[in-house]
Amino acid sequence: MDKGKAKNPVGESSGSNLNPNAQPFKPPANAPERTLFMKFFPEFPPISRQAIHEYFTGRFGNCIECVYVLKLNSDLGFIIFSRSLFPYVIMGPLEEVVLFICSRPVLFKRSLGRGGAVYLRQVTFFG
Repeated sequence: MDKGKAKNPVGESSGSNLNPNAQPFKPPANAPERTLFMKFFPEFPPISRQAIHEYFTGRFGNCIECVYVLKLNSDLGFIIFSRSLFPYVIMGPLEEVVLFICSRPVLFKRSLGRGGAVYLRQVTFFG
């Protein structure tokens, strides 16, 4: 083995598709005010991210920044809207709302901000 060379210097392929020059992930500005959390009911077939995206864009136009559905626990997810107005339009003054997407119920809850359920490990947020 050549002692002058590192095992895997940057630029040499290790089989990964990650970009070594990528910028670190930074959450979007004011994301807590623009976020709604989703709980899917296990009694119903899963709903795709695309179906969720189409449901909201069909009603409100280009309103979604991103839709996340957790892979480890596919009954949880969240949506970050493009403006903080959209969660209020959808939820009004309520803390929980059930919407039917593709004839399947989805429970939506507001984000509690940095100290609350923004960190999805707090699964008890959904009760």
